[in-house]
This record gives sequence, structure tokens and C-alpha cells, in this order.
Amino acid sequence: MRFATLLAGLLFTLTCANAPLADDTKQMVAGAGPSTAVAQLFFQFLSKKPEAADYHFYVPATSAKHAGGIKNSDDYLFGRIGRPFNAEEKKLGKIELFLAKVPFVFVIGPKVGLNRLTLDQVAAIFLGRIENWKDLGGPDTAIKVIGRESSEAFFAALKAAYPQFSNSSFDLILKRDNEVVDYLKTDDGAYSIAFGSKPNFSFINILDVTDFEIGVNIGLTYDQKNADHKVVKAARRFAESTEWRGGLSMLGLLPADL
Repeated sequence: MRFATLLAGLLFTLTCANAPLADDTKQMVAGAGPSTAVAQLFFQFLSKKPEAADYHFYVPATSAKHAGGIKNSDDYLFGRIGRPFNAEEKKLGKIELFLAKVPFVFVIGPKVGLNRLTLDQVAAIFLGRIENWKDLGGPDTAIKVIGRESSEAFFAALKAAYPQFSNSSFDLILKRDNEVVDYLKTDDGAYSIAFGSKPNFSFINILDVTDFEIGVNIGLTYDQKNADHKVVKAARRFAESTEWRGGLSMLGLLPADL
């Protein structure tokens, strides 16, 4: 069953309120866009646990960015984060609670006509050593390489796991997966290659890259002052449970590195 289908309707009580209230039982969980869907699913289950039964969790679909998620935990129990903390963020008195590892994928435009490449071939494209799809058995058309900002979570993970991608050269830089999805549908994007979060792309665009599998830990953060809160404790327990890991498997996500 498709990820999007499984997540349909998950906003239930999460979005029944137009805005969170000051009452402690009304909890806004804002922050990074990549963790939106998994957080919505997580709080659907968590809200049924006895410790959280009296709480209402509002998980807005709009992104407040990773930094906004950290700030959100100043005023509410949780904020959404789209990657592990960097060195400076670890000094802020916040604690990470990873919910899933989102698989990283390379994607191609619909007219490329290829479905599998080696990692060395993909690296050669991103380094500018291969510039035409015909050199890989595809159409005689120039390759357009779509990249992301240097600090973007998935690009950072790619460079950390495979340092050769640090010298990538891009024809166009887009900020979000949805922008990449839309671009692949255009005439200019029909022969392009890009990358991003697997759940955000159709299987018809995903390129099978041999000997390649990485992901980015995403999830929640909370302030150290709330570490002993009953809901926070319940969230930590549930995030480590076989029930939650089973749900992730069903949705095609990987368990987070705990």
C-alpha cells in the first residue's frame, strides 16, 4: 500500500483545532517538513496511550524548518526535527527523539529510460564526468543535475557517507523535495537526475543504485526540563517499541538509529 494512502486521514484530532491553546494538554508539534508525516502517525498512536490520553497534539502540515522545531520545544513538549543536531545545537539543552530513518534515493526524469546504475556511475554524473545519458545506455540527451543547498539534511548525509559527492556540480539547486517532484514533471526536468527522501517520490522516478543505502534520522526534540514529563517518557518508550517499528516497516521507512 502506498505511503501517501496509508497516511491519508491521519490528521484526525491532530488538526481538529485551528490553533493550539495555552492549556498544557493542547500541544503544537511544529518544525521540520521531512518529519511531518511520521510525526502525525506517531502522535496518532501515542494519543491512545494512557499517559497521553488527555492530550491533543496538533501537527501542522506546513514546515517551520528544523530550527523552528527546536524553538517550538521552548514552549511546547515537542518540536519536529529533520536531522540529527549539529555541534552548536547540542549545546541548547535539547534532547533528540528519533522516530525513523528516512531512506535516501536518487531520482530521474520520466524520459531518461534507465532504471539501474552503479554508485560509481551516479557519482560520475554528479562530478561532471558523464554529461550525456547516451554514455550510460540512455537517450542522446544532456543530463541536468539537480542539487540541494549544502546544509540540506539529505545532501549532508550523502557527503558524510560518500565523500566523493562533496565535489558535486549542479545545474540547478532546489530547496525542497516537492520542488524536485514538480520539476521532474516539466519538459526541462524530463532528463534530469536529483535526490531526496524516498516517501516523497513516485516509484517510477526512483533510480535503483547498486550497493547504496543511506538514510537520515528524523523525529522530535524536547527540552531537558521536560525529560521527566509523563508524556515525554511515554513517547520515548513508544519510539523504541516493536509496535512502532512494525508500523515503520509497513510504511517503507527504516527504524531510527537509537
